[in-house]
Amino acid sequence: MARRRVYRELDPAASPTLSVSNRVIVALISFSIGISVIGTEPTIRDQWGRELTLIDIAIAVVFAVEYVLRAWCAVKTQKYGGSSGLLRYVLTPMAVIDLIAFMPTLITFGATDVFLVRAVKFAQLMRLGKFGRYSYAFATIALALRRCRGELIAGAGLALLILIGAATLLYLVEGEAQPEQFG
Repeated sequence: MARRRVYRELDPAASPTLSVSNRVIVALISFSIGISVIGTEPTIRDQWGRELTLIDIAIAVVFAVEYVLRAWCAVKTQKYGGSSGLLRYVLTPMAVIDLIAFMPTLITFGATDVFLVRAVKFAQLMRLGKFGRYSYAFATIALALRRCRGELIAGAGLALLILIGAATLLYLVEGEAQPEQFG
């Protein structure tokens, strides 16, 4: 009974409008992106860095709780039921995005390595991907991409062939005139 209630609260498709929990999550996604952007300004980071880090960690904890609750509910659905249901759920694109949205922040808490901190900030941009769960437009785009995947792969292959052909032609025309530019 509790699992079904949590499922209805967290699944955007379970209701014609977003639940209160989903509205809070959408607001936190927006807020966390804003905090990440503001935190790149050195004067703000120097003055408010500790507070921004604590806010970011609190948001990451909320996202982690949401992730665990979604996984807990998913195994009781028909799609993810059975012995391998949890594994099938955690390997879905949205579950991976949800995991990446909080995991780097929690893993690197207290890290001082500049590269590591920048990598975490980059990974936090994956939080934008969480919006995909709440938008019917994203669902429509994903459906169109799945349905046309063959045509898209063929188009990308053709573009790659044209690129290689143009690069080869450029090498043949300019290679002798500029050997230092064409190794």
